[in-house]
Amino acid sequence: MNSSRYTAISVFNFFKKFLPANGTRFYKSKHDTTIDLASFNASSKRRKDVKACYPILCDFINRAFGADGDFVCKDVSDWPDKSLIAEWQSLEEEPTFTSEYSSGGSSSESSGARRLLSSLATYRVRDEHGKECCTPWAEAGLSSGSASTQNAARNGFSHIMEAVDVRLDADAWMFDSEGRLPATECAREIRGQVCDYVAEIMQQQHREFLFTVSIYRTKAYLMHWDRVGTVISEPIDLATEPEQLFKFFFCLRKATDAQHGLDCTATAIVEDSDNHPSVAAMKEALAALPDDARIKPYIAKAFGGDLWPYYELEVPDRVSPSTSHTFLVRNLSTRTTSPSPTGRGTKGYIAFDLEKKKFCFLKDAWRADADGVHPEIEVYKRFEGLATPIAGIATVSCGGDMHNAIGSRRIARQETKAQAWFPGYAPRIHTRIVLNEVGIPLRDYEHSFELCCVVYDAFCAHDDAWSIAKVLHRDISDGNIVIYVNHEHPHKRPRGLLIDWDVCKFEHELSRDPSQKNPVGTWRFMSAALLRFPLKPNEVADDIESFYHLLMLYALRFHRHGKTLEELKAILESTYDISKYHAGYWLGGITKYEYMETAHLPCRPAGQFGSLLASLAALIQKHYQKLDKELAMYAVPQADLEPTSPDPFQSSDMNTMKRSTNKSKAPPRRHRIAASTVITSPEAIPVERTLTTHEQFSALLWGALYDDDEIDKWDVNDKLPYDQLR
Repeated sequence: MNSSRYTAISVFNFFKKFLPANGTRFYKSKHDTTIDLASFNASSKRRKDVKACYPILCDFINRAFGADGDFVCKDVSDWPDKSLIAEWQSLEEEPTFTSEYSSGGSSSESSGARRLLSSLATYRVRDEHGKECCTPWAEAGLSSGSASTQNAARNGFSHIMEAVDVRLDADAWMFDSEGRLPATECAREIRGQVCDYVAEIMQQQHREFLFTVSIYRTKAYLMHWDRVGTVISEPIDLATEPEQLFKFFFCLRKATDAQHGLDCTATAIVEDSDNHPSVAAMKEALAALPDDARIKPYIAKAFGGDLWPYYELEVPDRVSPSTSHTFLVRNLSTRTTSPSPTGRGTKGYIAFDLEKKKFCFLKDAWRADADGVHPEIEVYKRFEGLATPIAGIATVSCGGDMHNAIGSRRIARQETKAQAWFPGYAPRIHTRIVLNEVGIPLRDYEHSFELCCVVYDAFCAHDDAWSIAKVLHRDISDGNIVIYVNHEHPHKRPRGLLIDWDVCKFEHELSRDPSQKNPVGTWRFMSAALLRFPLKPNEVADDIESFYHLLMLYALRFHRHGKTLEELKAILESTYDISKYHAGYWLGGITKYEYMETAHLPCRPAGQFGSLLASLAALIQKHYQKLDKELAMYAVPQADLEPTSPDPFQSSDMNTMKRSTNKSKAPPRRHRIAASTVITSPEAIPVERTLTTHEQFSALLWGALYDDDEIDKWDVNDKLPYDQLR
């Protein structure tokens, strides 16, 4: 997370702005606020020395909570979260996090396990009514490896209330006189680890904000994290004023879940969940699905296992937002590979509608409350207002902005607070939307013919959204196209749905100057022109090019092309992931741009899929030949560009499928062109900006998929059973 997302305030103001004021008043004279700091003064990176501080801090914090408090502090430094252990084992590797919100340093210096282990964590032991809680993090036989083992507990991201990070080697949080944080490699690494840890808590839990404490030797920093940024207290000197840290935990000892930052519209089902009525209803509906329904294994996975708790989530009604509908969710169905504490924080779930007794898809995110940023629910309303519905766009069940105490007289919208200290950033508002259709991830296509058919469906939806509704998507990526199979009509072929319209723009907004310096979209799939010229406004051609990059990246990952693993990794890094930071702008590498100018293919799979990619590349080449001169006005001064870490932000039968498509229909009239729609050489395309409209790109796709002379050229066995980039 870059330094513009951190700010410092006084300890007094931190308490005033963020801590609950309705609890028992704190009097220093009534409490033992002493702390033995002998172990805290060592300059050491050895875990043994750092861990010597843990039992002292646990004792100190638990004294603040008191015997009648509802929370306890535990040492979680040796026991990773079980859900992440299972995930790492399934991937046969440990994750590393190298997003722009992390340290920016070498992730090889610390394993995924070490990055996602805090020092201490607080947990709830009694609910708000004084009843003892389920404590899945408290396992018998755990040892902390420190002087005392009585405080050892499992690191449980789904249950942590606050996290405490302890360091003896470097101070990562002291602002200098110009408001800058330390830029040493060690300091950046520490901040990156804390960011990754906070992001994981926010991803697994349903939260509005999170408190953490970072301790460097005898200094303690209180932190408030939300989706805009991090507000940090000035350092507390534990040698002279330990009562300030004591007071922080004392104020939280009887605090409600909402005062700890938890979302009160999300209710966890922790105890005896298998016998809960909502869970029983979901299992009955799952069992009723046909065994051969292609979506069934995905639904079973979404609700399976025992590592994440079930939640009942409230979602506002579309017509009457003061009322809500309740949905059951469990495991994340869509999970970002580079989670961040700030930004949209998008999470996707296969959900169960407890009223309709049907499965659906629930999206949870934090939208920016700014001019030109459209709530996704409003974009869907725009589509629904058209005279003819757009095929390839999902339908909405309910959704809207989230409010606390839905249905009561006192309603408060869930929004961030940190923007008060970050004038350059808009507030973010918590929103949920439920789609009626449950999609299969695009990566699980069965062969290249299905992949291209599904992408063509999404492309047509994109075309109609632009030409009819005047809406440009701006984030074409593999995560935003899903395969939809209607199990009630198994004879129909899988269709493609284009989803996630939360960064779209309307046509009249595109000519405005870019409002942000970081490009909008998913980096790997963005057009080469946008990545090289970030001052250039988005246009339809950029989205069209993204469809090509999507197909090419899947060709690299899942199809035979003769490239070695080392060559594939080099292509990915040099073409799709490389980034440079200059003059306040993120820029992509030159290789991707040169490939667009020359129609060079990073790889060419055999057969019709490879021929289609070559044809599309030739079309894009002609577009760039005309575009090149126009881009000069959008150039950023090219000097001292330094590379940075990658990603700066960021079973159907073949014959049945072929014959059950809309093959008998001609392509839509606006897609017809006089030139051949099958395999097109660069010389055959007129010199013009060929991506200004969807016509020529669409015609190439349609011709390769549905032309009588081309349809039988597709290979049913061309997809590999594994990802070559994993």
